[in-house]
Amino acid sequence: MLTKKEIHEARTCDLIDSLCFACWREYDRACTQGKRAKANKDREIGWIKADHFPPDGHHQPYQ
Repeated sequence: MLTKKEIHEARTCDLIDSLCFACWREYDRACTQGKRAKANKDREIGWIKADHFPPDGHHQPYQ
């Protein structure tokens, strides 16, 4: 389980690797569809770093 400090200091690719499949799919769709894909990707990365890793341990890495 990552602490909030570790999440904010982590590289984006490490955070993405820690997402469960359903959340990774949501992230992937936001980053690849539409004219605003780059803006969506930046927003999603901020969302991941801000509050995506809850203390209840919901997320299991997709492998």
